[in-house]
Amino acid sequence: MPNELNEFEATSRILPEKDVDGLTPHNVGLLSIGSSILKPCTPSGIIEMFDYYKISLEGKNVVIINRSNLVGKPLYHLLLQRNSTVTTCHSRTLNLQEICKKC
Repeated sequence: MPNELNEFEATSRILPEKDVDGLTPHNVGLLSIGSSILKPCTPSGIIEMFDYYKISLEGKNVVIINRSNLVGKPLYHLLLQRNSTVTTCHSRTLNLQEICKKC
Protein backbone atom coordinates (compact mmCIF):
# COMPACT_ATOMS: atom_id res chain seq x y z
CA MET A 1 0.00 0.00 0.00
CA PRO A 2 1.44 3.44 -0.86
CA ASN A 3 2.75 5.40 2.15
CA GLU A 4 0.25 8.22 1.66
CA LEU A 5 -2.66 5.82 2.25
CA ASN A 6 -3.67 4.81 5.74
CA GLU A 7 -4.24 1.05 5.93
CA PHE A 8 -6.93 1.30 8.61
CA GLU A 9 -8.89 3.94 6.68
CA ALA A 10 -8.58 1.98 3.43
CA THR A 11 -9.75 -1.33 4.90
CA SER A 12 -12.56 0.41 6.79
CA ARG A 13 -14.09 1.40 3.44
CA ILE A 14 -14.45 -2.22 2.31
CA LEU A 15 -17.87 -3.76 2.89
CA PRO A 16 -17.35 -6.58 5.42
CA GLU A 17 -19.38 -9.02 3.31
CA LYS A 18 -17.03 -8.40 0.35
CA ASP A 19 -13.85 -8.61 2.42
CA VAL A 20 -12.43 -11.91 1.15
CA ASP A 21 -9.10 -11.29 2.93
CA GLY A 22 -10.67 -10.58 6.32
CA LEU A 23 -8.91 -7.23 6.70
CA THR A 24 -11.79 -4.95 7.69
CA PRO A 25 -11.96 -4.02 11.38
CA HIS A 26 -15.35 -5.78 11.51
CA ASN A 27 -14.01 -9.08 10.19
CA VAL A 28 -10.80 -8.89 12.25
CA GLY A 29 -12.95 -8.53 15.35
CA LEU A 30 -15.18 -11.46 14.41
CA LEU A 31 -12.16 -13.66 13.73
CA SER A 32 -10.63 -12.77 17.08
CA ILE A 33 -13.73 -14.02 18.93
CA GLY A 34 -14.18 -17.08 16.74
CA SER A 35 -17.28 -15.86 14.92
CA SER A 36 -15.97 -15.02 11.46
CA ILE A 37 -17.88 -15.95 8.34
CA LEU A 38 -15.09 -15.12 5.88
CA LYS A 39 -11.66 -16.40 6.87
CA PRO A 40 -8.46 -15.29 5.11
CA CYS A 41 -7.37 -17.77 2.44
CA THR A 42 -3.73 -18.45 3.35
CA PRO A 43 -4.28 -18.99 7.09
CA SER A 44 -7.34 -21.12 6.31
CA GLY A 45 -5.26 -23.16 3.85
CA ILE A 46 -2.64 -23.78 6.53
CA ILE A 47 -5.30 -25.05 8.94
CA GLU A 48 -6.80 -27.17 6.16
CA MET A 49 -3.37 -28.74 5.54
CA PHE A 50 -3.14 -29.81 9.19
CA ASP A 51 -6.66 -31.25 8.94
CA TYR A 52 -5.86 -33.09 5.70
CA TYR A 53 -2.84 -34.79 7.26
CA LYS A 54 -4.81 -35.42 10.47
CA ILE A 55 -2.35 -33.44 12.59
CA SER A 56 -3.97 -32.40 15.83
CA LEU A 57 -3.15 -28.87 16.94
CA GLU A 58 -4.73 -29.15 20.37
CA GLY A 59 -2.24 -28.51 23.14
CA LYS A 60 0.65 -28.10 20.69
CA ASN A 61 3.19 -25.29 20.88
CA VAL A 62 3.15 -23.48 17.54
CA VAL A 63 5.45 -20.71 16.34
CA ILE A 64 4.30 -18.33 13.62
CA ILE A 65 7.10 -16.36 11.99
CA ASN A 66 4.93 -13.61 10.55
CA ARG A 67 2.91 -10.80 12.11
CA SER A 68 1.14 -9.47 9.04
CA ASN A 69 -2.54 -8.59 9.05
CA LEU A 70 -3.07 -10.92 6.09
CA VAL A 71 -1.38 -14.11 7.33
CA GLY A 72 0.29 -14.03 10.75
CA LYS A 73 -2.40 -12.41 12.88
CA PRO A 74 -5.34 -14.35 11.40
CA LEU A 75 -3.38 -17.60 11.67
CA TYR A 76 -2.74 -16.81 15.33
CA HIS A 77 -6.49 -16.60 15.99
CA LEU A 78 -7.29 -19.75 13.99
CA LEU A 79 -4.64 -21.69 15.93
CA LEU A 80 -6.00 -20.42 19.25
CA GLN A 81 -9.42 -21.68 18.18
CA ARG A 82 -7.79 -25.12 17.80
CA ASN A 83 -6.47 -24.87 21.38
CA SER A 84 -2.83 -24.43 20.37
CA THR A 85 -0.33 -22.45 22.40
CA VAL A 86 0.85 -19.84 19.91
CA THR A 87 4.01 -17.75 19.84
CA THR A 88 4.28 -15.05 17.19
CA CYS A 89 7.75 -14.05 15.99
CA HIS A 90 8.86 -11.45 13.47
CA SER A 91 11.89 -9.69 12.00
CA ARG A 92 12.89 -8.21 15.37
CA THR A 93 12.43 -11.33 17.46
CA LEU A 94 15.51 -12.19 19.47
CA ASN A 95 16.68 -15.81 19.81
CA LEU A 96 14.38 -17.06 17.05
CA GLN A 97 16.18 -20.40 16.75
CA GLU A 98 15.81 -21.06 20.46
CA ILE A 99 12.11 -20.28 20.33
CA CYS A 100 11.58 -22.61 17.36
CA LYS A 101 13.47 -25.46 19.05
CA LYS A 102 10.81 -25.53 21.77
CA CYS A 103 8.10 -26.54 19.32
